Amino acid sequence: MICPTEQQLRELVERLATHRHAPVRKAVASDSGTPADILGGLASDKSVEVRRSVAGNPTTPDDALGRLVRSEDLATLDALAKNSGAGDVAKDARHRVEAILGEPRLLSDEEIRRIEDQTKRLRG
Repeated sequence: MICPTEQQLRELVERLATHRHAPVRKAVASDSGTPADILGGLASDKSVEVRRSVAGNPTTPDDALGRLVRSEDLATLDALAKNSGAGDVAKDARHRVEAILGEPRLLSDEEIRRIEDQTKRLRG
């Protein structure tokens, strides 16, 4: 059995991190052995699934976590909030989730009253 060198392993991870299939990149993003600079790059991946995996990886570097906490994707923010390595960013993610869920209102008070009135009329 031939054991790959550290450099060969790194080159393989780099290639996999740019693979055309998102599930491959997601696997790299989920691996706690992935180098920090590669995780940093994957934090900007076009696939939300990959970004979510980076957000949940406890070895993701702080600068990448800081970019991810600005996400509008609730699942990404949830992964950040649960990330044991995220520190203060986890708390920030929880606040972002609360802010997103609390605002904006989808219906005005007047629209809600109108719907309630229509429902009452229909029920007779």
